[in-house]
Amino acid sequence: MSQKLVVVSPSFLVSLLFTGLLINVLPLHVQAANHTNQVAGLSQEQQLLVIKEYANAIVEHYIVPKEAEKYAVFLKNMAKDIERNKLEELPREENKFTEYLNNQLQLIHKDKHLALIPPVKFSNIIERFYDGESPASEKPASSNHQETLSEHDSSSGLAHHGQKITPSIKKGNSLAEIGVLNIGEISRDGLNQTGYISFSRLESTKRVKRFLNMAFSTFSESDQIIIDLRECGGGDAEAVTFLSSFFFTEPTLLSVNEQRDRVTKELIRLDRWTIPNKLSQIFAEKPLKILVSGQTFSAAESFAFSMQNLQRATIIGGVTGGGGYSNDFFVLNGGFGASISVGRTFNPVNGDDWQGKGINPDFSVEVNHALYNALQNYTTESSKKSKFNDEELDIYNFIQVYVEAWYSANEEAMDQIIGDDFQGVYVNAVSGKKYLVSRESLLTKTLSGEGVNTNKIYDNRIIKDISVSDNIATVTLILRKTIHEMVLERKKEGWAIVSDFKTDKLRT
Repeated sequence: MSQKLVVVSPSFLVSLLFTGLLINVLPLHVQAANHTNQVAGLSQEQQLLVIKEYANAIVEHYIVPKEAEKYAVFLKNMAKDIERNKLEELPREENKFTEYLNNQLQLIHKDKHLALIPPVKFSNIIERFYDGESPASEKPASSNHQETLSEHDSSSGLAHHGQKITPSIKKGNSLAEIGVLNIGEISRDGLNQTGYISFSRLESTKRVKRFLNMAFSTFSESDQIIIDLRECGGGDAEAVTFLSSFFFTEPTLLSVNEQRDRVTKELIRLDRWTIPNKLSQIFAEKPLKILVSGQTFSAAESFAFSMQNLQRATIIGGVTGGGGYSNDFFVLNGGFGASISVGRTFNPVNGDDWQGKGINPDFSVEVNHALYNALQNYTTESSKKSKFNDEELDIYNFIQVYVEAWYSANEEAMDQIIGDDFQGVYVNAVSGKKYLVSRESLLTKTLSGEGVNTNKIYDNRIIKDISVSDNIATVTLILRKTIHEMVLERKKEGWAIVSDFKTDKLRT
């Protein structure tokens, strides 16, 4: 017996679909209770029912009618061929069945948001975010989100027969749980500080908003901001608006989303405007770079797309994934789920979008080199290095060699730049005790990898207060958590470090 379609406006759901990490099989409340306990493959009757419901859902909800018709005709013809025994038997196993159908539909028209979802994964989504309970709410449904099925989480709610409920989120403490891969202040040139955040997804939960407000407060003294979306598979529209709002002092039209009303099927226009906050005055003036790749998809692309169109950011990396539609979820018979594109986001000025073609970066570079490129470009843009005289530049370059030797455990390079008469002192911030550091112990510490950090974004340095007088130079160097007051002496073979008074950066 056919069941009614259930609309699901996804939250942080989608990245879980194809990761293979969800293994706790629990019943989908709106379906037969024992479904996920079934071991046997799908019957032909079950396959036919899913195919027909999927075709009807696409016709009813897909944003582009002519493409919807192509998909539906294909699925309905497939159903007829099955009934007439004119088609080879489809895979019986649920995952292989959905994979086969998805591959076939992508051949008709490429849309990575469109997919059939196997019951176990769909059931796990509901269990994880809704405690397996049947949705119930008075609130109207909303579909102001975007996401990819393969890699992204988003943050709307679950809709049941056109009504929306708030998900039961199981909170944790790790950054990964809120879609943040990495965060920190970076300095590679020793002259400029970069506030850096890398996302796996863009969420708009209260927890994420609090975190971003705190992060941007920390970045208030940074010279530039880098938002790294190279591994970001998507997110929701509210998250895009919230993140964008840090970079404009006045309400600014980012993009337009066109959606099909669930009842009337008429197109509804939704304008997306920034909402300036108390930090906008600070960050509206800071250079912004966005790193992208072929994995950058959907809402992540929306952020890059709007910032590029408004000439507010420089986009660096590779062409993005091309997911310019926004999708909703629909529950089909037997616990299957369907992701269907129900909206389209575009440039309000010229109507352009990035669906199927992606966003071309302003600077096309090998994706793994995008961060290095962004940092290197800003060294040139800031012009701080050009203000050094020849002697100061010589000291600057020498200290950079020292830093790289320390961070890479290069004892040979360190041996060349540490004077034979080197004397070092380290002051412990907690106890206040002073410890002597000999040349031999510094070389031993270098070789042992004491300066090595597996997270290379934290190989930071700030080089300042360079002073040169005859054959003596002094410089202040900040490495991660330590401050070094260094003295250099000009030898026959070049400069050498002869003294280093080191203290903890956060000294009590």
